[in-house]
Amino acid sequence: MQKIKMLDTLASDEQQALFKMIDLALANKRMKDNLQTLIGQ
Repeated sequence: MQKIKMLDTLASDEQQALFKMIDLALANKRMKDNLQTLIGQ
């Protein structure tokens, strides 16, 4: 929680870069989960 609060102290461009990285990680997780579901069928 402390790390999330610290995000507010970053410059806008740094926040946007982190959000893009988080979005990428979540998209990769979703793709991996979907592929595993398809392979398991």
